[in-house]
Amino acid sequence: MSEMMKTLSQCILSSPKLWIDQMRDPATTWQSLYCFGTIGTPTAKAGRYAPRYYALFQGHAAWTIVNLVGRYPVPEQSFYNDLIRQDPQLLDLLLECAGVKREAWYPQLEVDAGRQRL
Repeated sequence: MSEMMKTLSQCILSSPKLWIDQMRDPATTWQSLYCFGTIGTPTAKAGRYAPRYYALFQGHAAWTIVNLVGRYPVPEQSFYNDLIRQDPQLLDLLLECAGVKREAWYPQLEVDAGRQRL
């Protein structure tokens, strides 16, 4: 499980550049089918929404990690110790993920920002 958590952490820490590049490239824009549910989305539209779908990807990866370690019934402490023992770098990656800045493509930031201005 530590390998899966490490991979998910690396996904969280990755850049949205690959997503944006692929959505703007006519050869790979077909992948927007998974975002929009239709084939033939214009590359301009797909590229514009790529950061948002990347943010969803990041969020899903983070919640997967939370669900793996925060399950019920709560595992014995040895479970967590074994995870870190299997891959000591995992703890560093998780702490790095905790510090990832939430970019402007998270719509919840716009809602929160609007509320603060009132």
